[in-house]
Amino acid sequence: MQTVSMVPFGRWVYNTIVITSLATLGTVLTSSLVAYSFARFIYRFRDLLFLITLGTMMMPAQVTLIPRFIMFFKFGEWTGLQFLNTWRPLWIPAWFGGGAFLIFLMRQFIQTIPRDFDEAALIDEASYLRIFWRIVMPLCKPVIATLAIISGIG
Repeated sequence: MQTVSMVPFGRWVYNTIVITSLATLGTVLTSSLVAYSFARFIYRFRDLLFLITLGTMMMPAQVTLIPRFIMFFKFGEWTGLQFLNTWRPLWIPAWFGGGAFLIFLMRQFIQTIPRDFDEAALIDEASYLRIFWRIVMPLCKPVIATLAIISGIG
């Protein structure tokens, strides 16, 4: 006779929702901010940085698996926080740029928004962060929804 064991399905669903929400929020916010920088500002090595960002899409995740493990092990030593066997490695990387494809997608969308809106806000003495948050982000709702869906599935 076989014994039936109970699995903590509710806990698994809770873990999935929390980790996915944190990672998706971080991915959408940081990839939007990086894309805004690539789309609106002119600075030294901008195009080179963008090409390097796109170049990271060519590297499979399996190649970076062991270096990422070592990196999180070292982060644990440096910061005193435990990174291995926790949720941190699942959502913290999402808060540092999102991903190359998402940055590319958001950059292309931001480039379609007329710069006249930015210039009008600058005349009204708005900061660049305020322009990003109050003008660009509301106009980017369709692509933000797309980023959230792609990130959540990933």
